[in-house]
Amino acid sequence: MSSTVRQEAESEMPFGVLMQHVNGAGDLPGGLADTRVRGITLDSRLIRPGDLFIAIPGHDSDGRR
Repeated sequence: MSSTVRQEAESEMPFGVLMQHVNGAGDLPGGLADTRVRGITLDSRLIRPGDLFIAIPGHDSDGRR
């Protein structure tokens, strides 16, 4: 696994299109599917406007809290 914790896309992608590739994503609340995602990060300190933050459990802290 790469040590990169933020990935920026070459272009924006609708959140709904991104979630079509996630198992069990189900239906998204109104308007959320059209939200534009520019990058993805696992590190909240690196978030930029348009990023999707994915919280995962860590050794010392839990990004889901």
